[in-house]
Amino acid sequence: MLLGINIDKVRAERFAEKPQNVTVKNSVQIVDVQESKFQFSKDKIALKFSFVFTVNYEPKLAIIELGGTVSYLTEEGSDIIKEFRKAKRVKSDKVSAQIMNAILNKCNIKALTLAQDINLPSPIDLPKVKMKSTTSAASYIG
Repeated sequence: MLLGINIDKVRAERFAEKPQNVTVKNSVQIVDVQESKFQFSKDKIALKFSFVFTVNYEPKLAIIELGGTVSYLTEEGSDIIKEFRKAKRVKSDKVSAQIMNAILNKCNIKALTLAQDINLPSPIDLPKVKMKSTTSAASYIG
């Protein structure tokens, strides 16, 4: 069960003016998993997943970097920590998907506002309105 997500590092830096062909690449990396000091339940362990979310604008235009933690409550906490220490990955697909989706939901929104603040293209594809050629009616493309 997801308990919460905290962002404790924010970096948005522009290196150059906008080149012609900008490529935007997003990445998420879980860098550590630790048992939380808070005890919520006798049979479940609270874990803290440390992450780094990065948006690279290439060629060398800018970078947005967010770091933080996701708190997660689970019965398989010890196994998750052991597997992460051994293989540097979260073995459970269910837990991994929940953690990654929480990070993406929070960080994509934050990265979008940071990109707007320093005049960068959106780091995510936003819906667009397309005008029909025969009338002035607009259609939504989502």
